[in-house]
Amino acid sequence: MMLGWIHRFRRAAAILATVVAMAFVASARGAAPATPAGAATKAVKPVAEGPVIDLPPLMVEGSATPLRWRYVELPGLEVLSVCSDSTTREFLRRYYRQHHLLTWLIPQKYQGRSSVPDAYILFNEDIHRANSNEIVSDMVNRESDRKETTESAEKERARASRETPRIRFLPNMRLLDVDSTCVFVIVRESEEDSLTFSFTLDRVGQLLQQRLPSLPAWLIVGIAGVYTQSNLREDILRIDPATWINRQESEAFGRDEQRPRALLPIEDMLTWRPGRKMTDAGEMDRLWRTQCTLFVRWAMIADDSVRRDALWTFVDRLEKEPLTEALFEECFKLGYSDMRDALSDYLPDAVGEQRTIGEASPDRPPPIPLRDATPAEVARLRGDWERMEISFVRKKFPDLVSKYVDQARATLRRAYDKGERDPRMMAVMGLMEVDADNRVGAIPFLEAAALARVVRPRVYFELGFTRFAAITSQRPNPAEARLTPEEVEQVLNPLWTAHRQWPPLAMVYTLMAEVWMKSDVRLGPEELQVLADAVGHFSYVSQLVLRAAHLHAVNGDVPKAIRLLEYGEDSTDDPASRELLAGALKKLKAGAGTGAGTGAGAGAGGNAER
Repeated sequence: MMLGWIHRFRRAAAILATVVAMAFVASARGAAPATPAGAATKAVKPVAEGPVIDLPPLMVEGSATPLRWRYVELPGLEVLSVCSDSTTREFLRRYYRQHHLLTWLIPQKYQGRSSVPDAYILFNEDIHRANSNEIVSDMVNRESDRKETTESAEKERARASRETPRIRFLPNMRLLDVDSTCVFVIVRESEEDSLTFSFTLDRVGQLLQQRLPSLPAWLIVGIAGVYTQSNLREDILRIDPATWINRQESEAFGRDEQRPRALLPIEDMLTWRPGRKMTDAGEMDRLWRTQCTLFVRWAMIADDSVRRDALWTFVDRLEKEPLTEALFEECFKLGYSDMRDALSDYLPDAVGEQRTIGEASPDRPPPIPLRDATPAEVARLRGDWERMEISFVRKKFPDLVSKYVDQARATLRRAYDKGERDPRMMAVMGLMEVDADNRVGAIPFLEAAALARVVRPRVYFELGFTRFAAITSQRPNPAEARLTPEEVEQVLNPLWTAHRQWPPLAMVYTLMAEVWMKSDVRLGPEELQVLADAVGHFSYVSQLVLRAAHLHAVNGDVPKAIRLLEYGEDSTDDPASRELLAGALKKLKAGAGTGAGTGAGAGAGGNAER
């Protein structure tokens, strides 16, 4: 029986796996890349009234003219390309220059990371257009055939005019899984400026939001705001004039430096969390975001960046110390009141300030030893991309999900049936079957990947959960099943492997806690600390907080259980979760005061929500 919380994780993973944004923008950051000429108009017979469906690209490869795939693996990056070697090398040269410039704004230490390299697939536009048109037409025709009724031909034509979708393939996409990223880029090799790009704001936001320990909200918003004011092109990092609230307000400050301005108290700026209250919406939220950007800009850019090190020292110390005015003043040499005045004084300069960061000049990119890709590499990287497409298509056009499932399965099976047994490919095959709702079919692939110790945290979670589900489903009442020590070990072994890889996954620790709660295993300080650390990373996951608190309480550390619940209640912005955590906290404190009980409440086991 699937647990209630795992359904929520699967939905969250599906959302994460959908496109976050176009991976690159042509010529100028902030504008989506143009669809290749003719790519959309020739795909299907256009119907003006029909809906438009934007889908991930399909890589259709005819057996008569196989594509020549080239491959290179670099630190943190894998590339599979059908473009010319010169185009691929130029793309990577520009990628590394962008990455280096970005690290001036966000040092590597403060970026989210994964044990799984990012994957890039470079596809030639001409090949993409020729190979995609036929398959789109086939997809739409089969969908129309499926909907045929006994209506008259005239009514059928009218219905088709209203319902037949116009399908477009998105040219550049970045898809995410919980532990990996894959980017598909269609390159116009005939155009010299086709490789002029900058990373999108969404990519920058992902790097900031996925960093653990989590960065403060004011820093994430502030850096993102400064990035929107930046121009990263080739060898230059240029910071353009700031925007205060909106363009009109900014221009007004350019004309009148004495113009009245309202700034939040610095303590409020540093502790504000958007979404906590209804009043967060609107003007106050806009002011907070604008002021965070101004503060980070002041710390990083003003006065030749003399406070840049102080900013990162402040961030480092906040990971170990509580926020206080004394800590702030020690780092920036200004108290809260003086800091607010300093920002007010800096504002007129910021809206007219432009600066080129000379010290951000990029290093030479690493050597790029391109070679022919092996069949296993082609299958793995293409299959992983096609697997990630499934969640996107399921949300956009569910009737076409089976086509994408078939495509991903066929890509992987071609290599598998020819004898390829690369462990990383087997890992993708297992995840693909899980995403296709074929968990039983995923087991042999997940087991083989785990036996080979592949680096893929989600593989080990899915294997652990599959074992857990198989064990509990054999009990008369799965929800109340108890696990033997041997069964606990069987489930936890892959979860511990996931724990040692990066990034940490909230669902790994939630399942760990579920397993321990269904057993009589006594937890020691090390196991309890793993759960406490997980709550520190994922305090917004109420079931993890509840179970971690319960396990601390029943293993003798009620004060720590109370602190975990208080931290979780303070961290979440979801009213239902806050109510659940507050109820468990009240019950735990009452039990601790009377000695009547030590559990964190019935909700900790998750049974109440199933």
